[in-house]
Amino acid sequence: SGMDVDNDSLIGIAYDYYIHHTEDEHYDQCMFYMGNYYMLNDSTKESEDCYNKAIRAADKGSDYRIAYMAREMLARSIVQSNPTEAIRLGEEGVALIEEHDSENLHNHVCLLMVVAESNWYTDDYEQSHEYLNRALPEAKRLGDAQLLGSVYQSIAITFLNENVSDSALHYSRLSMQQSGHNDQQQLIYALSLIQSDSIDKAERTFQDILRQTDSEEMKEVVFRELQKLSYASNDIYGVMTYADSAINSKDVLYHNVLTLRHDYYEEALQQELEALKHANEAEKRSMELHFSLIISTIVIVSFIIFYLLYRRN
Repeated sequence: SGMDVDNDSLIGIAYDYYIHHTEDEHYDQCMFYMGNYYMLNDSTKESEDCYNKAIRAADKGSDYRIAYMAREMLARSIVQSNPTEAIRLGEEGVALIEEHDSENLHNHVCLLMVVAESNWYTDDYEQSHEYLNRALPEAKRLGDAQLLGSVYQSIAITFLNENVSDSALHYSRLSMQQSGHNDQQQLIYALSLIQSDSIDKAERTFQDILRQTDSEEMKEVVFRELQKLSYASNDIYGVMTYADSAINSKDVLYHNVLTLRHDYYEEALQQELEALKHANEAEKRSMELHFSLIISTIVIVSFIIFYLLYRRN
């Protein structure tokens, strides 16, 4: 639904320009990509603000592509805090793409999934299944293994939330068969195994995740699940060990977030100082030019006066 923005220099320059040119036809695009940048840097409030600006501008300018993509991203951002609003945004996005861009199956599937996944947070699993059943045949038709794997994974999570263990396990396996064994897919598979009482397999899958993942957030989740299993089996040492590991992962994650934010604001400050320096230099040159003009004018006027006095004499 958008390009990754890993260099804030260009997008920052564009943002600084378009924030003062809100009527420009590219304003909504800039706000959308700036929202993506903020989201990548965990600046949730700023990203949501940009997405809202993008939606208003896109609706006003009838830029339907940005209108439905910004709704998708904003819905994903607010789904935990405001699932009802996320559902509304997702449904609006689905309506927009079906009316104005019906050939874009990839984004249509993504928007259907947003509505389905938002309904998890209101416990409306029937609605989740309805939207995922609409998404599944389109994902199959596209032949995109990653997208199809994501749809299977969402179906597995829906059954997992309903405690339908056999179906959850079936679709989690289909998800991994389609698009590999990433951390999230293995996590859903392990949770499905627990519901199916395959505890040993679940523990091995959790250990596989820990060996391959670089995500401290994922490590914390896995350690918490292993802690629950240890508690269920009265393994007090395991409970304490996994609790410590989870806390350590959370501390590392918090430190990483603070470092990213510090680096971002430090770079932004340097850019502001550089801009101020250039502005001061320009002002200094302007003052020097004015001073030179004044001196030149005085010299010319003095010369004219001296010449007129000379002629009179």
